[in-house]
Parts: sequence; structure tokens; C-alpha cells
Amino acid sequence: MRVVAALAVAVALVTGCSEDLAVGGGGTASVTVVGSGEVTLRAGGELKVALAANPSTGYSWEVSGAPDPAVLEQVGAPAYEASPTETMVVGSGGTTTFVFRAVGAGTTTRELAYLRPWEDGVEPVDTVTIDVTVEG
Repeated sequence: MRVVAALAVAVALVTGCSEDLAVGGGGTASVTVVGSGEVTLRAGGELKVALAANPSTGYSWEVSGAPDPAVLEQVGAPAYEASPTETMVVGSGGTTTFVFRAVGAGTTTRELAYLRPWEDGVEPVDTVTIDVTVEG
């Protein structure tokens, strides 16, 4: 029952949200998205993708697909942060955050999948797709 409730929260947090960002004047900026959508950045800008997760269920977010590394690169490993609660509850969820840097002009797609990494041949329980345009 806890797994079902955790997944329902994760799906509710990551669906139906998008973010558009265009940075003028040659500056850089960071934008955070919490679901599928489209993002426009200048080279050097950062894209942060924050997704509801609960590692105690065995599920984790992973990058899937093959984006263009000349347009967007991952910065470090994803970071998990438990949601604050009044009492520390074992098995409560939190947020996994990925950071990507806009490297060069172009377009690419970043796909993330919520799955149990050891389960071969099993479809992810959720996916997020972000279309990224980087302006030079």
C-alpha cells in the first residue's frame, strides 16, 4: 500500500508541468522543471530537473535515451533529498534532482525513467521527456 501511495504522489508531482526559459543579453540562468516540457537556455545555462522519488521502494530515476552531448551534458550524479517531516519516518519519499549544463547551440531531448534498475525487460512506471533548445 505504501508503494502505491508513494507512486501516486510521484506521478502527481511530475505530470503536467513544464517550464520555458529564454535568457537575453548573453547571460546564463538556471531553470528547474518538475515534469515533461520544453526549455530554452543560453549556452552555459543550467537545467535542473527535480522529480519526486522514494528509493526505499527500489525505484530510482535514471537518464534514458541518448541526448546530443554537444548540446547538453549532465553535471555530476543525481542528488536525492528526503522530504522534511515532523518525525523522521522510515520509507518516506523525497526528491531526486539532476543538473544538466547547456554546452552549445542546438536541440536535444532529455529523457528520464523511474524504474527498478535490476528488473530487466520491465517498463518504467513513469517517464519524463524534456525538449531542450540551446541558443548560442
